[in-house]
Order: sequence, then structure tokens, then C-alpha cells
Amino acid sequence: MQEYLDEFCYRLNRRFWEEQIPNRLLRICIDHKPVFLKPVVC
Repeated sequence: MQEYLDEFCYRLNRRFWEEQIPNRLLRICIDHKPVFLKPVVC
């Protein structure tokens, strides 16, 4: 039940700018600095 309510709240909060999501995501990807991870040593 909690997952259903979480999904409902998520969609309800974003219903007015749903069409802007792809543009926002693209803008964030362009503006964000790259993240470099340290190599894993076993």
C-alpha cells in the first residue's frame, strides 16, 4: 500500500510540469560536472 501511495504522491506533485521533465533532465545532464570514481582495487 505504501508504494501505491508514494507513486500517487509523486505523480500528483508533478502533474503540472510533466511535459517539461525531459528538458529539465537534459539541462541537468549538460550543466552537471562529471563525476570521477576511484578505481576499485581487489
